[in-house]
Amino acid sequence: MLDTPGHHAPKGPLNRFMVAQAEQAIADADVVGYVVEGRADDKVTPGNERLVEILQQSGKRVVVIINKVDKVKAKEGLLLQIQALQEALGERLAAVVPVSASRRNGLERVVVELGRALPPGERFFDEDTITDQSERSIVSEMIREKVMLATQEELPYAAAVSIDLFEDLRPKLVRIIATVHVERDSQKPIVIGKQGERIKGIGIRARAEIEAFVGCKVYLELHVRVTSDWSNNRRLLAELGYAEERMDSAALVLDEDDEDMFEEAEA
Repeated sequence: MLDTPGHHAPKGPLNRFMVAQAEQAIADADVVGYVVEGRADDKVTPGNERLVEILQQSGKRVVVIINKVDKVKAKEGLLLQIQALQEALGERLAAVVPVSASRRNGLERVVVELGRALPPGERFFDEDTITDQSERSIVSEMIREKVMLATQEELPYAAAVSIDLFEDLRPKLVRIIATVHVERDSQKPIVIGKQGERIKGIGIRARAEIEAFVGCKVYLELHVRVTSDWSNNRRLLAELGYAEERMDSAALVLDEDDEDMFEEAEA
C-alpha cells in the first residue's frame, strides 16, 4: 500500500517532489483509493480536475472514498457529487464508498471494495511483511507527524526530520536521536514552545508510538535546527530523503453505518 501526499499545484522542489510521488504511486498501483471530501453539489473542483485526468489515463481501477459525509447536510446533495464522479471517471470507477474517518464509519467497507477491485497476481512479499520501508524511515515519519499535529497551520510543510542515531539494543532498548529541521529562525520557537513544552509533548507522543512499533522501551532525544530554505535546496532535500531524482459504471456502497451517517447529517 502506498500512502501519497495530496495532489496539488507544485511550487518549488519539495512540492514538485510530493506531486511526483503521488503520480508515480498511481502508475505503480494496481488499484487507486481516491479520497475526496463530501460536498453537496455536482462539481469536480478545479484542484481535482488534473488528478481525475491522470486517473483516467492510468488505466487503473479507482475506488472513490468520500470522507466527512457526516458534514454533508442532505443525502441528495451527496448523490449529486457521486454522479459527477461517476461521469468524470467513467469505466475506471470500481466503487464509491462514503465514510466518516473521524467516526470510523465505513472504513471496513473501504478495505472490502479495494480488495474486490484488485486484480489477481503473484505474491511479491512474505505474508508477515507489512512494509518495505526501513525502521529509520518510519520512525522519522512518526516524529514528523507529531510535529505537524502539534504545530498545525503555524508550520505547514516547513519541517523535516532526520535520524541522527538509531541504536538497536533490543529487547532492552532502542536509542534514537533525531533532529527537527525548520527553515527560518522564527519557526524554531514554534516547534520548541514556551519553556520547551511543545517539543516535550511531541517527544512524549512520538516515543509512545515508536515503542509500540519497535516492541520495546525507547530513549528518544529531539533537537530543533534551522536548516535555511531546505525545501528549495535540492541537495538538502536529497539529504532529508526527498531526492528529486525519484520523481521520474460504479456501485454506490451503503451499509447500515452509512445510513446512520446520512440520518445524522440531515438531523
